[in-house]
Amino acid sequence: MHTVTLALALTSEVALSVRFDSGTSLFEARIDGDALLATSDMADAFRMGAAPLGVVRALTSAMAAVLFAGDVGPGLKQSLERADEWALLLELDARLAAWPWELALGEAVCTVRVSGKPRRAEATTVRSTLAFPGSSQSRSDAVIAATRTLGRKHGLDIAPLPHTTGPALRRALEAGALLLHLEAQGDEETVQLDDGAVPVDRLGVSASTWLVVLWAPGLSPGAPLKLRAQGAGVVVSVQAPLDLASKGIFVRELYRSLGGGASVAEAVHRARRALSAALGTETGLWAAPVVHTAPGAEGDPPALAPFPPPAHGAPPAPELRASSPADARPTRWGLSWPQTCAVFIYDTLRALSDLTSPSEAEARVEVLRTLGGQLTLSEAAPPEVDAPEERTRWLADRLLASLVREDTPLVTINAGDAAHATRIAEAYGVASDCIVRLCGALERGVPVALTGLDWPRRADLVRDVAALVFGCGALPIPNDETSVWFDELVALHWVREQLDPLNMVPAALPGRAPLIGRSHDGAFCVHRGVWAVLEPRGPQQLDAALDLVAATARGARLSRGHDQRPRRMPIPQEFRVVLSTDALPAGWPSTFAHIHLAGAHPVS
Repeated sequence: MHTVTLALALTSEVALSVRFDSGTSLFEARIDGDALLATSDMADAFRMGAAPLGVVRALTSAMAAVLFAGDVGPGLKQSLERADEWALLLELDARLAAWPWELALGEAVCTVRVSGKPRRAEATTVRSTLAFPGSSQSRSDAVIAATRTLGRKHGLDIAPLPHTTGPALRRALEAGALLLHLEAQGDEETVQLDDGAVPVDRLGVSASTWLVVLWAPGLSPGAPLKLRAQGAGVVVSVQAPLDLASKGIFVRELYRSLGGGASVAEAVHRARRALSAALGTETGLWAAPVVHTAPGAEGDPPALAPFPPPAHGAPPAPELRASSPADARPTRWGLSWPQTCAVFIYDTLRALSDLTSPSEAEARVEVLRTLGGQLTLSEAAPPEVDAPEERTRWLADRLLASLVREDTPLVTINAGDAAHATRIAEAYGVASDCIVRLCGALERGVPVALTGLDWPRRADLVRDVAALVFGCGALPIPNDETSVWFDELVALHWVREQLDPLNMVPAALPGRAPLIGRSHDGAFCVHRGVWAVLEPRGPQQLDAALDLVAATARGARLSRGHDQRPRRMPIPQEFRVVLSTDALPAGWPSTFAHIHLAGAHPVS
């Protein structure tokens, strides 16, 4: 498809520059923008779906006066007479993105907005994700049905997320996505997921995401531009709300056209014409869908490439900024933040289906043997679906169900093994009775304060005792937002928290499942649970640590859930908190344990 380019920019607070490149000729005009800027309230009304027909006509006229001004007008009109042969690339100043320029150009024109850095048209994967936070089953079923033929025809993995939380969505997009279809309530630059409002730049979209269909009325005009800035090749958004029937028309025509090999630009163009036929041109709602594309690094922009684009190897993963527990995990001892069984099993089945790394698949299968789960398929038949992703998720859920267990008290796996205590004591240069007392306190569930030794070796000692005597892991909790890290670690132990963070499923889910750790060399390790080691370095950090120790002793903690409402978080019976400190805190209860590793010395 041939292209023409129309560029609009604010050269000052009220002066507008319009430039039209027909491919053979260049036309420019400069006009006073007062008349357009005076229609900003009309543009806002259109975006909110509250613009009467008279307002739509006035707004369209004001924008047309800008687009067809001066010498640009004749050249642009001549090109639009052959609209079937052209795609119009619209380059906008970010301050002008709030106006629905598609209205002034007409539904006969295939209009695409261009922004951001150039990128190649290729994708990095054929995997696709559908996300419907808080949506009814009928809404999600309509999109699943519309994409099923698309997936079957092009051999794509298209599957819905069972729970659309921020971490789940970011995890689904980590390996890249050919398509992300997200329907949610929008508010300026955030979307409402199952665990609360998430900024659009924290959804996990990156250069490995090729197409984002973001159905979130209420977002600001700059929100789709942020997704483009994060690397998404093409973003389809809406600049005005549509009712369910109109949305259905758009979704069906969009994915039907993509299934036929049309480009995203052409598919949205066809969907706009279908909306115009159903709703009438005068309403202007046919212009609600907007296509944002990257400039083409070589040739046409990605939005003009036939669908699906060719796939190539994924680029290196972008470095994430450490702004939340999802982005920065404590990694002392070369261990990663623990992974839930639900995530590990799903990733393992994906690794077995891909077989891109036989050694990785073999290591994961060995962990499955250690977990001891059984996959019994006699109780229910597998779903009759074509998407491999959906079958994989079904198998993962079945295997996870065989691994969950009730919450039980902590027991030793090497009870009475004096040789174990002696070896740990000798390794750290402490008396073996200190290790025996520590193990006894931990087994009884008594909060423990450890003093003596230097602070890194105290935590190392706790790690070895947890692993060798109790079969558990232990990780230091960062002193920055300690309670947030603590709550997240506790939540990982509960299957309900892993699968249903808002407790939306009425039936009681089984309580516990093992956690999977991974060292820096790639080796996996299975933990019955992972304990918290608190290492406060100041009065405020110490107060926060003591609150968490007390909560563990009570068996529950009041915290804020994913919906930001206060709730009671139960502490697993096997979970332990060890306070590692240079001196015993004032007011430490006499019923709690204090073990001083006196006389210790480093062992060479």
